[in-house]
Amino acid sequence: MSTALALAAPLLSGFAGALATHRLARLAARSRAPVRHGWRRVRPGAMHWTGLVLAGGLVGLMGYVGLFVGSSRPDAARQMQILRGLVAAFAVGGTGCLWQVRAICRADIAWRGTRIAYTGPDGARHERPMQDIAAKAQGALSAPRLTFPDGTVLKLDPYATGVGDLLERIAEARA
Repeated sequence: MSTALALAAPLLSGFAGALATHRLARLAARSRAPVRHGWRRVRPGAMHWTGLVLAGGLVGLMGYVGLFVGSSRPDAARQMQILRGLVAAFAVGGTGCLWQVRAICRADIAWRGTRIAYTGPDGARHERPMQDIAAKAQGALSAPRLTFPDGTVLKLDPYATGVGDLLERIAEARA
């Protein structure tokens, strides 16, 4: 039974990784608002997807080593303790990447011309002119934030695809 489990574990890990990747790809492709011609969107960037894939792969690999390979060295207990810490650290990092991807997809930010549309925290879809943006701020170590006169703050991820183009368009519209 142990040999069968050792042979099936990589296949099960691969299947779980493929299933997780498929679900994340569907999440990124799905949009809450219908796609309208001419609207450009903010999407998760390559850094997000790379972080998810690499964190998942490292957690899977190190988990497999910890569960099925182990160590025969005299300090094996200490090595496995360090390995468990690494698995936990990469799992937390992967969860952070997943949280960021979900936040970008849920905000569903789009723009066309001088109009910006987004899904607010209440789940409602909002569309406003870019001239309504009261402030555009970005600290040295913080993400760009757009503030509207009613107090609504729209946080942008600087590593998302399309954020640079959106910020340029806002600067042109406000000039």
